[in-house]
Amino acid sequence: MLVSGLGYALVTGTPRFLRAALPHGVDDARARFGRVARRLGCPELLAAAERFPPGAHAWRSPAEVASGSGVAFAHGDLSGAEFARRWYAARRRADERGERVRDRLAWLLGEVFFLLEDYPIDPELREPGDVTDEELLAGVRTLLE
Repeated sequence: MLVSGLGYALVTGTPRFLRAALPHGVDDARARFGRVARRLGCPELLAAAERFPPGAHAWRSPAEVASGSGVAFAHGDLSGAEFARRWYAARRRADERGERVRDRLAWLLGEVFFLLEDYPIDPELREPGDVTDEELLAGVRTLLE
């Protein structure tokens, strides 16, 4: 880690070290650094931010999301259990790839997560008050509208 006299740090290391030092990924750290540099308007910080931009775009809406990414929404008719399984697998894939979302899309994905938090994939584990298949489908459709 190199800390400059301007108050910013350059972090490098093994993938394991970077995962621990930057839990949201390198691209997220680069994007946050760029936003701070622009807000402060310091030429040296702006030059560093321009030299090390994020490698991937952070999607703001479902329409921007690349097909096949871990953030892509499922299309078609899936059971609630299949949707939940695919959702969790896709979110893991998105995290592993360092895919980023922001603004309204980050909120939407958070809301889907909260719906799934109360949805038992195994119907035998369903308790009164749990989200049903129909409620999950309706909730996700409402969010996407």
